Amino acid sequence: MQYFFHLGVHQTSTPYVQETLSRNLEALRAQNVFYVNAEMPKAVVRQRRVVRRLCDPNKPTPEIDALVGTNHAVADAARAAGAKKVLFSNDQCLGPAMHEAFAMGLETPAFYPRAHTCFRHIVRGLPLRKSKILIYSRNPETYLTSLYSEAIRLGITNLDIDGFCRAVAVDSVDFEGLRERLASLHDNLQVTMRAHERIRLGAETYMRTFLRDLGVEAHRFVFSPAPAEDTLDAAQIEALRHIAMGSETKRPELINQLRAQVVQSAPNPLDRLTLPEWVSDRFRASEQAEIAHFVRLAANSL
Repeated sequence: MQYFFHLGVHQTSTPYVQETLSRNLEALRAQNVFYVNAEMPKAVVRQRRVVRRLCDPNKPTPEIDALVGTNHAVADAARAAGAKKVLFSNDQCLGPAMHEAFAMGLETPAFYPRAHTCFRHIVRGLPLRKSKILIYSRNPETYLTSLYSEAIRLGITNLDIDGFCRAVAVDSVDFEGLRERLASLHDNLQVTMRAHERIRLGAETYMRTFLRDLGVEAHRFVFSPAPAEDTLDAAQIEALRHIAMGSETKRPELINQLRAQVVQSAPNPLDRLTLPEWVSDRFRASEQAEIAHFVRLAANSL
């Protein structure tokens, strides 16, 4: 059997992919795919618990073999079902995103610093030589604004975007570096990375790309529209920050009502949330340095 791990980096529409897969479970079964999230959901819950314990400094570190029994049970169930492919989809396999690590109280949260360790625990007992990782990347700037937007929406922080960027390790946002770290686990481990921005071409195009990487024919699938982009606009951010400042009021129901009104309103595309200039400058400098590096490599090979 082959094992596929969809590692949905935060803010890459993982819930949409999972919902589409679950709605088309019979189509997956017909093509000999055992979708663990739907067939054995407790296995994915156990994965999340182990990753949480690995990344939370206040919890005991789990043993490397903590998930071996679970993984063997998944493999046995897949064989019994006559499956040729096993698919896990888990947006927490890599550890907490930067805004979640910030909420956990970790100092200067970085971009999935323990991804390598987390994934080693996740796949323990399964053959890496027969495994493939499917992962989506983001433009670093839109990724960071999405994380900040989500942090404000969830009430994780009340910092402005400049303060949030200074509180996290913005320089660590490196999707290609993440791909290389995961690929280093085994010489035969395949890691396929796609651009999340493809969803702008249409939800069906996005899912067809995913299914092609999975080796599944898409003609039996029923696709539905993807949810609208949910990054809050600048005015919504300021409104939620202002509301949060009054959270000590004697009328908490009013605070909740005001928050709900702001969150449920459609963002204004003309009032886009933007990063501080110093962050954008860093990302541009990093990109230019990477381009110069590849130019030097090309020149030296001539």
